[in-house]
Amino acid sequence: MADYRRGETDALAGEPDGGAAVFTGYQLNVISRTHTDITGYLKDADMELDDLGGQLAALKERSASYSGDRENSLAERRAAEDALHAAKGGGSPEYRHAKEHSDTVEEQLKSVRQAEGDRPLQSYLGRKSYFTFFVIIFAAELPINIPAVQAIFREAPFFSLIVALALSGIMVYFAHTLGRTLRQPQIFTGSRWLFWLTVVLLVLLSAAMILSIYTLRQQFIGATFYGRQQTAAVEAGWFFLAVNCAVYLAGCLVSIFHHDRNPDYQRLTKESKDARAAFFKIERAYSQARQGLNDTFDDRQRRLNLDNQRVEYDIAQLKNKMESNNKSRRPMIEMALSVLAERLTSYQDGNRSKRSSMPVPPVFGVDRITRLKDDMRKEFEGGVS
Repeated sequence: MADYRRGETDALAGEPDGGAAVFTGYQLNVISRTHTDITGYLKDADMELDDLGGQLAALKERSASYSGDRENSLAERRAAEDALHAAKGGGSPEYRHAKEHSDTVEEQLKSVRQAEGDRPLQSYLGRKSYFTFFVIIFAAELPINIPAVQAIFREAPFFSLIVALALSGIMVYFAHTLGRTLRQPQIFTGSRWLFWLTVVLLVLLSAAMILSIYTLRQQFIGATFYGRQQTAAVEAGWFFLAVNCAVYLAGCLVSIFHHDRNPDYQRLTKESKDARAAFFKIERAYSQARQGLNDTFDDRQRRLNLDNQRVEYDIAQLKNKMESNNKSRRPMIEMALSVLAERLTSYQDGNRSKRSSMPVPPVFGVDRITRLKDDMRKEFEGGVS
């Protein structure tokens, strides 16, 4: 509306004259302001594009470094895995020795088991139960042995206790050895007489020790008690003799139940179990260390991947902004030129309405405005991609 009224005002003032070939001052001012606005807009768009380009270059550099960081991480991981393998895994002497020992014992056990017809191990008491039984037997021997030893070492009670402990230990050992010998006669392969000799010696030694303990105990009773007390103590001595024999026989039976008839089968079974346990301990330590290493490098790789994903996302966003910057230029220029054409047309229409007797100058008209738009469009084409 302002352009229209200005056209009317200029027409009443006689502007422009009928032969004018150029735009009026007002029109030139409108054209100049439009030109300045478009130039400023393109300058701002170029500055924004340069800034986006700089950001894009920095992000592309970070994205390019990701491949190197990933390769470095993988190389470090391989080196760490190799070092761990050499220190705790299959490359370490300890690991290889434990595995070879376990495999060797297992092969030996397999061979013995096959020779035994794949029968199960005939050991009815485990090592812990066996040890517990003999601790009980050892403790049961003490109250029998202490009075007997005191008959000799009456003035040295502490020493008497030490000797009684030693006697109990010897009795336990004899019971263990006799039971094992009876259960495993093949220990004396090729020497049947040596087997019987060992059995006879163990029985004689054990019997001699039991009788000696009984005799010493009776002497201790005779020197300590009198009258009815002595009679009762002597009768109790027979009872303790029977108890000592029963304890010894119980030890022999426990030993028989503990040992398999084939000593190699039992030994290799124990060695195999211990070897597997030792190897499993080493392998578990290696597996745990390897899992910790894998977790560390997996976490590092996840962080690298996330960082690269963020960079790639930011690159895509910048590219969209740059594309939007370029695409928006032409529509903005066209919009500015359309507004310019509307204003010039409005001005000329107002001017024509008041030129009742004056001819319309050749600069007026749609064709001249169109040529102006085309000229300005070509001028600004360099700033539009």
